[in-house]
Amino acid sequence: MRRLALLGLLFVAAILSCGKDVTGPLSAAGRFVRGLSWEPIFPAAFQAAGGAGSGIVQFSRVHVVLHHADGTVALDTTIDFPAGADSITLDLTVKLLDNAPPSGEPMTLNLGYLNAAGDTVFKGGPVSVTASPPPAGGGSNPPVQVPVSYTGSGASATSVVISPRSGTVVSGAGFSFTAIAKDVNGVTLAGTPIIWNSLDPSIATITSAAAGNGLAQNQRGTARIIAQLLTGPADTVQLFVLLPASNIVAQSGNGQFGVVGTNLALPLVVKVAATDGVGVAGTTVHFAVATGGGSVGSASAVSDANGLAQTTFKLGTGTGAQTVTATAAGLNNSPVTFIDTAQAATASKLVVTTQPVNGVAGIALTPVVFTAEDNNGNIATTFTGPVAVAFGTNTPGATLSGTATVNAVAGVATFSTLAVNKNGTAYTLVASSTGLTSATTNAFDVVVGVPNKLVFTVQPTDAIVNVAMTPAIVANAQDSQGNPTPSFTGAVTLGFALNPSGATLGGTLTVNAVAGVATFNDISLNKVGTGYTLTAASTGLTGATSSTFNVTAGPLATITVTPASATLTVSGTQQFTAVGKDASGNVVAITPTWSVAASGGTISSTGVFTAGTTPGTFTNTVTATSGAISGTAT
Repeated sequence: MRRLALLGLLFVAAILSCGKDVTGPLSAAGRFVRGLSWEPIFPAAFQAAGGAGSGIVQFSRVHVVLHHADGTVALDTTIDFPAGADSITLDLTVKLLDNAPPSGEPMTLNLGYLNAAGDTVFKGGPVSVTASPPPAGGGSNPPVQVPVSYTGSGASATSVVISPRSGTVVSGAGFSFTAIAKDVNGVTLAGTPIIWNSLDPSIATITSAAAGNGLAQNQRGTARIIAQLLTGPADTVQLFVLLPASNIVAQSGNGQFGVVGTNLALPLVVKVAATDGVGVAGTTVHFAVATGGGSVGSASAVSDANGLAQTTFKLGTGTGAQTVTATAAGLNNSPVTFIDTAQAATASKLVVTTQPVNGVAGIALTPVVFTAEDNNGNIATTFTGPVAVAFGTNTPGATLSGTATVNAVAGVATFSTLAVNKNGTAYTLVASSTGLTSATTNAFDVVVGVPNKLVFTVQPTDAIVNVAMTPAIVANAQDSQGNPTPSFTGAVTLGFALNPSGATLGGTLTVNAVAGVATFNDISLNKVGTGYTLTAASTGLTGATSSTFNVTAGPLATITVTPASATLTVSGTQQFTAVGKDASGNVVAITPTWSVAASGGTISSTGVFTAGTTPGTFTNTVTATSGAISGTAT
């Protein structure tokens, strides 16, 4: 018995007769026949993979059973087939039936191939064989072929599925697939032998029939990788083999003309290709400005499915040729150089390139930028003329402060100190320059600043002593630009700035502002005086000083005549004086009417009393009257 290249098992048995002449002349040793032989035929996939030597399915023994035509056992033996052996020699004796015909005895053959665990992994038979004499002239009978089928683990599998369903690999690189076997219900059968093969070995080869590992060959194309079960079912996937990157060439973007400081119209594009000119993906290309200044949009790019990698190029501020290199390590023709030309632009208009944003009154706005452009929207970098900014729309009374005229730098005019003094909405700015179309900004708002100072918006007025001033005194909180600040709700306190009479303030002297307004509605002074001024103060704010005001006495309440009494001689005189006062004792200026109730005397309009000419004792009452108030003396 020998192991053939296809692992066929050829069994040759010497069939000895037992005293009966069945196939040849009688001899001293008895009658005998040579020529019972067979050849097992393993599954084609198993044979193509190298049979037992492939490591896919191992067996170490062969169980051989021969039955006579009457069903009795002619031979039942297990033959060791050592691992690694090419062949073994056997000498088996099989007893023929006594009634075996001279032409040979028909028998039935069964084969079983056992692995080291004693499991039957292949079965052959039953097949009919005949123990017959060799052909005339010598030689031996051709072996009977015995189909052998797989019966080991996973023999019930009905399908095999490869994963992943496709693959891509660069030539010269390894690849790997896996597969699972499933039964008719879709259940995975672990341990099922799977044979791998490539149907396109010139593109990719399988390095081990027992596993889905392989090597891509140095040829672009698609290889079909197949996984097959010993029971027949198979699955096929595609492996795409690509050639590696070999060279880099300029594809487009070279030789362009553009305006200085602007992006070129077309990107700079290179192609990374294999030796056959087909684009290769996944190669990193580095772009860098070589001469002329400017900048690239992306310093590196990875080639796409067509092998293309690109970047944009913004020209520098100088005119003339400017170059960019594209470098890919290890590739032929690297680096590639792009040469483009920068040309000057002619200014024709102003555009707003940085719009104003909402601001705070009195605080510089965020920088507002205007740019000079040509008719095609390119920056006119050679323009350095003056650009002036003014209000387009504004709140009445607002002013624009800061530097309102600047010279453009490389076509760009930046206004970084502009400020608006009044809060308001929908402000706009207009930029202009001789010979250029002006530009108007978007609308923006200006809000009040933080509370900064107090201001009397209703001044104290002349008042009557101890009488609350009317109208009420009002102090407002304002920002640095004089805009009311409704957010202020702090405490505001009134006090004297000038107090010529040493008066005392009456009423509520400290109030909390409401929406930025502090109202004092019960303020009074207790002394008459002229040239009073008040202050309004609050922590953190600059205080306010009021205008001057006076405090006068209240309504006449009393008149006092002095002297209160006098004694005169005949025809004598006495000057009486009347002093008017209010309820608080403050002197009230009066011009009294004088009268006397008596006999023998008279009084002048100025209060001079003249006694009569008749001697005697007379009592006279002198009265000074102003309105309904009067005072007397005797």
